[in-house]
Amino acid sequence: MLAKKLRLPVNTFPARAKILYRGRLFTLKTSPNYLSYNRIGLIITKKSASYATQRNRLRRKVFDSFGESALFSVGTGIPLRPAGSAGHMDLLVLIKPIKLDADEEEKLFRELNLIKERLINGFDKLTIK
Repeated sequence: MLAKKLRLPVNTFPARAKILYRGRLFTLKTSPNYLSYNRIGLIITKKSASYATQRNRLRRKVFDSFGESALFSVGTGIPLRPAGSAGHMDLLVLIKPIKLDADEEEKLFRELNLIKERLINGFDKLTIK
């Protein structure tokens, strides 16, 4: 499970944040946070998962998948520094309003894993074809 201090309160995320990646299943926004660690937030709409239990299960899975990466290791997280920025970043993942059945959920996690790898390797390689 991702530590609580690494979870971003989505209501504090700036409205005009930079869109880093826009895919078929989700959008990833970033904003500098000037803390000593990266944070991640997640927004899942009712159109994606109609029941709260489904949304919470998906939220736990996404947080777990990001918690295993080096980006969100407590105290030793890799700083996400785009050009001209100092410090660490807040990431906000917005799940697109599509019905997430088992196949779509598998595609979502495959795409999230690709993005995590590219975030670790650098911002210039973030486009997926």
